[in-house]
Amino acid sequence: MSLGVGSDGIFYAYNHIRTPYIYDSNNTAYYFDGNNTSVMNLVTVNSLGVGTSVSGTTGEIRATNNITAYYSDERLKTRLGKIENREWRPHTWYNAQAGTFGSEPTMELDVQNTTDELQNLLTPFIVQMGGIYNQKVLFEGGGERTQQIMNKFSKVRFNRYEPGMIMRCHMDHIRSLFSPPEQGIPVLSMIICLNDDYEGGELVFWDDYKVKPAAGSIIAWPSLFLYPHRVDEVTSGRRWSAVVWCW
Repeated sequence: MSLGVGSDGIFYAYNHIRTPYIYDSNNTAYYFDGNNTSVMNLVTVNSLGVGTSVSGTTGEIRATNNITAYYSDERLKTRLGKIENREWRPHTWYNAQAGTFGSEPTMELDVQNTTDELQNLLTPFIVQMGGIYNQKVLFEGGGERTQQIMNKFSKVRFNRYEPGMIMRCHMDHIRSLFSPPEQGIPVLSMIICLNDDYEGGELVFWDDYKVKPAAGSIIAWPSLFLYPHRVDEVTSGRRWSAVVWCW
């Protein structure tokens, strides 16, 4: 066998290497055992055969038995209640001058408050997204008072868009979120996209910046007058989302 270490510090073998285990030098919790269980962090394969030979077709998985996945297999999930079966009400707008709430007579979407279980379920994702956003816009030169954008967030609200429904253009100056002892204004808005099997219903910023989010994604933006937005008319299917405002 011919062995060598290159100038880049990498070990090279010019024939076979036989070893029962290969460990990650940075974290020995990750290892490869070709004859037993292996633990790896990220794995990319072009083609995979489970109990059978691979097809060689990129992106194809072949298996001699069932493939069970959390995303597609209902047996692996704990259902906390389907939101579509709970009570919905028309969305309302707050009139700050009159101090009243009201709905538009046509095309208004439906909304639903969250439950404690669903709020707890979504909280880790909201916190994670807030951290990601915070890192992207962090102003390090401003001292400790500029290091954290989001400290708290509202209760989640679910939105349902039937065909023909829209969200009219608006800005997220939602003072009605706050009542004593809480005080403030929202600084970060988030939409959690629950599905994408519908037509229309694009999220539109300003006049023409359109976003068609994928199911499971979260969109966040500053809750400022600089970010007017709307949801275009849903033309088929139902659009489901959850919204939350942070301060």
